Amino acid sequence: MSKNVKVLYHITGYQNSRQFEWLYRAVYNEHDLFVLHIDKKAPSHIHDEFRRITGTKSNVSFLPSLSVVWGGNGLIDAELMAIHFGLDHDPSWTHIVNLTAQDYPLISPEAIREQLEASWPANFVLCNDIRNVHWRIRKRPLFRYVEWNNKRFFTPIPRVAPKGLHIGWVGPWWHILTREFCSWLVTDDKAHRYRRFLRDAGMPDEMLIQNVINDSPFKDRLISCCKHEILWRRPGEPRSSSARPKVYTVEELPALETSTAFFARKFDHRLDDKVMMAIASRQRLNVPEPVS
Repeated sequence: MSKNVKVLYHITGYQNSRQFEWLYRAVYNEHDLFVLHIDKKAPSHIHDEFRRITGTKSNVSFLPSLSVVWGGNGLIDAELMAIHFGLDHDPSWTHIVNLTAQDYPLISPEAIREQLEASWPANFVLCNDIRNVHWRIRKRPLFRYVEWNNKRFFTPIPRVAPKGLHIGWVGPWWHILTREFCSWLVTDDKAHRYRRFLRDAGMPDEMLIQNVINDSPFKDRLISCCKHEILWRRPGEPRSSSARPKVYTVEELPALETSTAFFARKFDHRLDDKVMMAIASRQRLNVPEPVS
């Protein structure tokens, strides 16, 4: 087991505490850190259930709850809060992995640490050239978006990136970052300028890290993948619609078992818990107790 790598798992959730328990039981260990964020809009029983599941462990902490609006800045703000918390409270973690409660590991925490140690000092961030994506995505940094009544809205107000900033990359919110990059991210002036400009963009959580790291001293420590397996299109889904992750079932198990990713998204025990049970059995992961 690698002890040179210590992962800070930042997990966000807002519903389905049973599904969170599947993830938590699979990744929890005494070596790593776990920093959780629950959406402020989540019902009180969800907050209570998450805390019941984790119990009182010294390496598990809950962040103050923020309101997370789809397509807004909530996920960014929660992750930055997790980074600040980690930097302030533990000097030994080496990487941060961001997860949602409907993710699930494809390999064990020990195997994740071993692979991160072997790839040190890489940051894993999937970066797609914005010139090669759909026009609906290309317009996101070019116009102002506003939040109102827990929703994010497009406006026709044009925007131009400030001098010295280059918005050329997009990708998924999931990534794995080193502590060194995180420390630079929350203290560097240029990184702050990117954060300030992208706050009014569409889906800023899918642009911030991609653009900051490509314009940073850490560019040569970047591997363009996020170590997440995601099926963005469901069978028969029209290309004109916004992509949504397909919920995995046992039908996709062969592909998941041969994946080189660390995690996959998304899962729902109410639809199919057999796929998670099969992964857990193969990788010797802990699973929740059966519901009586």
